Amino acid sequence: MTGTPNGEVKTIAAALETFGGDFVRWPDRDLAKRTMEQALSDRHVRAGLDAARSLDRGLAALRNDLDDEIARSGAAARILQATFAATAPSPFGRWRWAAAIAVLVTAAGLGSVADIGLANSDSPMQVVLVDPLVFGPMSGDDL
Repeated sequence: MTGTPNGEVKTIAAALETFGGDFVRWPDRDLAKRTMEQALSDRHVRAGLDAARSLDRGLAALRNDLDDEIARSGAAARILQATFAATAPSPFGRWRWAAAIAVLVTAAGLGSVADIGLANSDSPMQVVLVDPLVFGPMSGDDL
């Protein structure tokens, strides 16, 4: 390469191998600019740039062909279907919210029955509350 220092040539060649011929993908804008300038003045750099761009076009065409083949084969649909088949259905199905509400109503009803039974007794009532925000029991004195 005429007029280009040997270290610069190696840097440009390494960048072409790493980032390809599309300068938009290059993280070092100064190096991309120097490579464009060298491609205009040095035919070897231009040949390397053309080879990198040709490789990029070939890989893009291969990627598109592979994507089309995957779409035609229905592989994604088969994977999705197998995944849904492998997951177990919910035991309550669509009724899981109704089941949760039924548990809460039942617990409230049992609590009311217990309160009625304790209210009629002559013994003093001691209340202990477990607060999930405090992470510990609270006695009636702490309330």
